Amino acid sequence: MKAARWLADLPIGSKLTLLAGAASAIALLVSSAAFIAYDRATFDDSTVRRLSGEAAIVAANSATAIVFRDPEAAQVTLAALAAERDVTSAVLYTMDGAIFATYASDVGTRDPPRAPSDAFAGHAFEKGQLIVHRRVMFEGAPVGTLVMRDDLTARWERLRRYLATVAEVSLAALLVALLAGRLAGRAISAPILTLAGTARAVSERNDFSVRAVPRGRDEVGVLVATFNEMLDGLQRRDAELRRIQAELEHRVEERTGLLREAEDANRLKDQFLATLSHELRTPLNAIVGWTTLLMQGHLAPEAATRAVTVIDRNARAQTKLIEDVLDVSRIVSGKLRLNARALDLATVVKAAADSVAHAAGAKRIRLKLLLEAGTALVSGDPDRLQQVVWNLLSNAIKFTPAGGTVTVQVEQGRAA
Repeated sequence: MKAARWLADLPIGSKLTLLAGAASAIALLVSSAAFIAYDRATFDDSTVRRLSGEAAIVAANSATAIVFRDPEAAQVTLAALAAERDVTSAVLYTMDGAIFATYASDVGTRDPPRAPSDAFAGHAFEKGQLIVHRRVMFEGAPVGTLVMRDDLTARWERLRRYLATVAEVSLAALLVALLAGRLAGRAISAPILTLAGTARAVSERNDFSVRAVPRGRDEVGVLVATFNEMLDGLQRRDAELRRIQAELEHRVEERTGLLREAEDANRLKDQFLATLSHELRTPLNAIVGWTTLLMQGHLAPEAATRAVTVIDRNARAQTKLIEDVLDVSRIVSGKLRLNARALDLATVVKAAADSVAHAAGAKRIRLKLLLEAGTALVSGDPDRLQQVVWNLLSNAIKFTPAGGTVTVQVEQGRAA
């Protein structure tokens, strides 16, 4: 926080100087890092190619020595690697993993490289070193493996030289950027300070006749001219603003009432959406459940026919629900039209039970229906009655533990 406050309190010229220096430093660091990363990748690639080529030559020259069990000849071949300053060690293995011949430079470590995998040739960077291995072939058959190690001394020396050069160039470029930023900051800050003084005079004395003197035609000069034009319009707009303020106050009162109406409408919408979601879920679950069973192909022909019937019935029921949704005003106001006719309530209950059978089966809940066809004749809307039974059965299945039983009984009662 202190650093941010200190930066905010700096004069604009100093800020521009710091900005120029920071931008230059970031650009230099990013470009230098990219260059060093690219150079390192290129150097590593060339080192891998060089060491792999040397390994191929040494492997070819060592094949005869391994075949004829002549470790001295192999030792002489490996000793030729002394001409390569960066190669610290090399080991020839037989196919059974035994060491056949070794080489180590004065700076090499005593522990030999590990035996390679079954790959024909490869390389790996381990602990700042490059390990290259290659199969030794004789007349098309593998007879051993060569492993060479490079300590990458040249890479680290190259990196140190680059870092020193980058540091020198960056320091010189940063000094030039700071000097250029300071000169640019002075040129930009002078007219801005003049503009700030004019604004302060207008604020303290409430005198709109004060004007800032433009010093150029650049963006800052345009800013000064625009500021002067703004002062010209302030006096004319003061009265207009007062009139607008009074009008806005009146509109706020009107919109407060509209806001209350909108909140009431929004609350009714939420209630409608909650009811709609609940009503659409039951037939949709039945359609999805029976469709899944049909797609799996495990249903007997009678069960498949029943599944198609249930899907058709629930699709029609959901179509009816969607048609009702199209008349939102009637649903919200509770003026839904009923299509009443004589019907058997047992049939309605059975259709609703078929719709939730899949959900009951998922929880291993048994639906026990005690229905007597023809004994519960009523006058009503079958779609609405089925919705009622859907909701009752859905809640019963939801709150019944897995493996339980939900019993539905329809019987004819006596009028009170």
